[in-house]
Amino acid sequence: MRGLRPVASLLICAGFSTVVAADLLGDPALAEWKDGLPVSWQVMEGAVSGPGKSGTESEIARGPEGGVLLRGDAGTGRWRLLRRPFEAKGGTVYRLSFEFRAAGLRLEAGQFDNCWAGLQLPGGAGSPALSFTTLGEGGWRPAEVIARAAADGTGEVRLFLSRTGTLEVRGLRLEPLEAADSFDVLVRHMGLHYSHFASKGIDWGKEAEARAGPARAAKDPEAFVKEVLPLLARLEDVHVTIRAPGGPVLPTHIRRISPNIDVASLRKRLSPGVTLGKAGIAGVAGRDLGYLLVGLLPDPAAAAPLQEALEGMLDRRGILLDLRACPGGNETTAAALARAFVKEPVLYARSRYRDGPGPADFGAAVDRVLRPGEGRRFEGPVVVLVGPACVSSGEGFAQMMAAIPGVVLLGQPTAGQSGNPRPLELPNGVVVAFSRWISLLPDGTPLEGKGVPPDVVLEHAGDGDPTFEKGLEVLEGMAAEAGR
Repeated sequence: MRGLRPVASLLICAGFSTVVAADLLGDPALAEWKDGLPVSWQVMEGAVSGPGKSGTESEIARGPEGGVLLRGDAGTGRWRLLRRPFEAKGGTVYRLSFEFRAAGLRLEAGQFDNCWAGLQLPGGAGSPALSFTTLGEGGWRPAEVIARAAADGTGEVRLFLSRTGTLEVRGLRLEPLEAADSFDVLVRHMGLHYSHFASKGIDWGKEAEARAGPARAAKDPEAFVKEVLPLLARLEDVHVTIRAPGGPVLPTHIRRISPNIDVASLRKRLSPGVTLGKAGIAGVAGRDLGYLLVGLLPDPAAAAPLQEALEGMLDRRGILLDLRACPGGNETTAAALARAFVKEPVLYARSRYRDGPGPADFGAAVDRVLRPGEGRRFEGPVVVLVGPACVSSGEGFAQMMAAIPGVVLLGQPTAGQSGNPRPLELPNGVVVAFSRWISLLPDGTPLEGKGVPPDVVLEHAGDGDPTFEKGLEVLEGMAAEAGR
């Protein structure tokens, strides 16, 4: 088994919940050991890597302050995974809580990027991983994993490290949760994970307590959603959504903006203008200038129309890339498109995840780097149109383009709302998604509330689409100056 990844997300937790369920593990301190392992725990090979593939095993030992320690280095070839089986019941949501600390983490040649604790549940249940490697190092931090078992069977608590450094875990506790626990689970999770409390100046505990009575008394998931919606709406965050089982995803905040785009008008200026489904519009404008409007960033598997449209423009005199109506989507797709314009790796953004119980506790900044692709690269001038309807991963796309030397951004600042939302399924079946990070411009300026600034600021006023017309004018001048 090589390069094993976790199947449940790592979630940092605080002590808000009033619920204390039965512990299924028994020995939270991992005080009882036999044959070099905590009692009732097993070991398996989780990854084989590096120059020492046939040699040294990773270390599993008692932690100096209790719990268990996992450690390896550049010479480690066989990385051991520690697991604790338990009997899981289908449909039950489980919470694994613990404390952890990590030190000396770095990824070396041939190693797999694993440093986590999680749950393996019957039926393949789980959620995307948020590993310890995204968090800062230092003292002990509380943490938890929450996931639902899809079927009866044997589940496992798993601890794994396959990179240089040390991971310590202690105070492990595994609890089955009930539907009545849902409000406290939500508030505790968001109290530790939601990334914008500090910037918005919101006292989450005070806000939550005001809604606690009705939310805890809700008779069914639909009533629960009704009671929780006002609490979530207080955040004024487009990335916070809620959904009852079998119901639609409900936004908790709708932005009121005046987009700086007139699609009907700009269509008349394209020859031809080809609609790419919901993904956008492609065509030729002016004198042999390519135009691509990105209306949505689909998953990579569905991004072929955008990719093919861009590839068809690589021989044009210049390209006008329009992100003014891009509400977000998959940033991997944005990177696949942006690679056609970059010659060498460029830092386009940084991200910081919540990293502690305080609303201003964040881990170290993680660089987001755009790297060149293997296909053809566009060598001509590029103008990118941006505005307030460019949101989330659309803003990530704008950040990529802004980082490329020679590219000009024109229009108005983007929305300034990027949160990397991830879903949390509560014991009552309600799913809440909320922002987990803060996005930063390369110089460290927060994106939230500010957006990506254009190089050329333009008031969107007058008949037709003045921003589009100005973009064509600037691009034509750049192309002429370049002798194209």
